[in-house]
Amino acid sequence: MLNNTFFQVNPYDKSHLKLLEEFEKENNIFTKTNEFLSKFTLTMTEEEYLSTKNLNNEIEESLFIKENNKVKDTCHIKGEKDIKACNITFAPIKSKFQNRKLLSLATDYAINNLGMIDVFIRINIEDKNMIANLEAKGFESLGEENGEIIYLKEKNLI
Repeated sequence: MLNNTFFQVNPYDKSHLKLLEEFEKENNIFTKTNEFLSKFTLTMTEEEYLSTKNLNNEIEESLFIKENNKVKDTCHIKGEKDIKACNITFAPIKSKFQNRKLLSLATDYAINNLGMIDVFIRINIEDKNMIANLEAKGFESLGEENGEIIYLKEKNLI
């Protein structure tokens, strides 16, 4: 637990799995978090997962916000320790938050806890609300690629 509503997903915690499954059903989506959970729980024990996580150059984690015992938002972080860069993918949720709290929490977590210098976020060009959130939080637009806009937040700009 990172604070009372912000959590790092544990692929071996059945309560996390249940909450995320309900979130996906409610929003009629399949997220990167689900792929992440399946990849580890089907191929290794919890001890192997923790050992690999500490030794591996690649970072792969999912985070979620819980409110009233329900997942409100989730994202997936994939990066590399040596180049200190990561991509954050947010769940394509139905409800449009004016201020998507997980955006700031995940970015701060990637920089302060994972040691990232460059945080990239790809957003569908149609997601005007998330684009407004990113620009309001000082993310730099790097342009469009395949229907997505790529945004960057660098550690030295925070």
